[in-house]
Amino acid sequence: MNSSTLFHPTVLLGLLCSPALLAQSISINATAHNDLSVAATTENGKQARFATPAGTQLPSCFALTTEGPLPSPSQAAIAIITTESTDSLEADLKVTAWTPGGGAGSAGSGLSQVLVQVNLAHAMTLDLDFLGTITVCGGLPTGRIAIDVGNDGSSELEITAQTASFEEQQGSLMMALPAGTTDIMLTTELDISPTDASGGFVEIAANITVKPGHTTADSEGSACGTELAVTPMFNGNVRFSILDEQAGDVPFLALGSARQQLPLPLSISTGCDLLITPDWFIPLQPSTPHFIPLICMGTGQLFAQSATYRQPTAGSSSGSFRMSQRVAIEVR
Repeated sequence: MNSSTLFHPTVLLGLLCSPALLAQSISINATAHNDLSVAATTENGKQARFATPAGTQLPSCFALTTEGPLPSPSQAAIAIITTESTDSLEADLKVTAWTPGGGAGSAGSGLSQVLVQVNLAHAMTLDLDFLGTITVCGGLPTGRIAIDVGNDGSSELEITAQTASFEEQQGSLMMALPAGTTDIMLTTELDISPTDASGGFVEIAANITVKPGHTTADSEGSACGTELAVTPMFNGNVRFSILDEQAGDVPFLALGSARQQLPLPLSISTGCDLLITPDWFIPLQPSTPHFIPLICMGTGQLFAQSATYRQPTAGSSSGSFRMSQRVAIEVR
C-alpha cells in the first residue's frame, strides 16, 4: 500500500469497490448428520433415551437432554448454538454427562455429528479458528472431539481425553472458500459407564469461529484515555469504533503509513503520545462507527490511532486530547 493511495477520501474508495464486493453475503446453519441422542440410567435402573433424527435442520439454539421427563440419578445433554453477525460466524457444540458415585448409572451421548454449513454468495478468503476442550470434574477423563473442514475425513482439530482434568487444543486456518456451501463436520463422543464407580461430570466442547480474512488488526502499545476497536467486516469494509466516549467528546481517526512515538504537549493532552504518522485525518461522528473499504486501496500495511477531544470541565479553560493505542492493520 503506497502513500499515494492512502489519501483517497472514503467516498472515492467506495466508488473503487464493485457492488458485488461490498454486498458479500454469508450465512451458517447446522444439521444433525447422524441420529443425535442422549441416554441416562433412571432411578429404577432402566435407560431413558431421547433422540433427534439424522437430517434434522437444527435451530440456532438447540438442546437435547435427559433432564426432566423421568427422575434419574444420571444426566446427559447435547447443545449447539450458531450465531451470525456482520463480522463473524460461530458454531459451538457442547456435550455433558453426569453420573453419581458408586457405579449407580450411566450417561452419555455416544457419537454425535453435526454438519455445519457455511454458505457464500461469492468466493471469499476467511479465517477459521478452532477450539476443543474436555473438562472433567471427578471421575475418569473420557470424551473425544474432531473438527473436519470440508468433511473430507481429515480433521483440522482432534482431541481425545487422556489423564488430565482439563485439556484444550486450538488451531487456526486461513482458507479461500468458493461460492456456495462448504461443509464443516463437528464430532463429539462421550459416554460415562456405570463401571466408573467414582461417578463424575464431564463436559466436552467443539467451537469454530469464522471471520473475514481480507484484513487483520493487531493492537500495539498502551492507550491513553480511550480505546480504538478495528474490526474487518464480511462485506469488505473495516469498522472503526472509539470506545469510552462521553457526551460532548469530539472524536477523530488518523491513518498513517508508519509508526512513530511523538509525545504531545501536556497543554493539549494528558501525557499521551502520537503513535503513527497522521497521513490521513478523519473527523468522526460521536458514538458512531466509521466504515472504510480498505481492500479497495490494495494490499499492504498501515496504522490507525484515534484521538478524542474532551471539552473543558467546570473550572477549566481548555479541553484535552485522549489517544488510543496504535493498531497495525494488514490488508491482504
